Amino acid sequence: MQSRRAGRRALGLCAVAVLLAAGPLRAAHHEPEPLEWNAKRVANLARSLVIAVKNIKVGMRVDAKLTHPHQVVLQDLGILQHRVVAFEGFVRSGVGRDETEPMFRRIMDVVEQTRQDVGLIPSVKKHERDIAKAEKTLAELARYY
Repeated sequence: MQSRRAGRRALGLCAVAVLLAAGPLRAAHHEPEPLEWNAKRVANLARSLVIAVKNIKVGMRVDAKLTHPHQVVLQDLGILQHRVVAFEGFVRSGVGRDETEPMFRRIMDVVEQTRQDVGLIPSVKKHERDIAKAEKTLAELARYY
């Protein structure tokens, strides 16, 4: 029974990882022209991302088993949360696309590292909704860069 459960968890994790990895890759191949800069919309998206990352981090911290892979992902999420909060602050203060693009690229680097580290955790099923929200928000933000 437990081996079936572990197999389903692994399959679910693989499906989530494939979906998460496929989204930004599709956008990277086409390289469409960025949307016209809308500071208010970008700031709202950044705020949504802050909330989603916080929810993922809090949810993972509540997990009963804090194995080494969980700790690594929590560290990644802490770095990500710090960078996203700073990004949001800059956008809200009126800093434009050119100045915030390097920050956004660093956020995406941390996201990629976190994706790799999440693959080490047997189950992230209960965090799928928050992960999907964060991914959707990242995809929308990427359209401005």
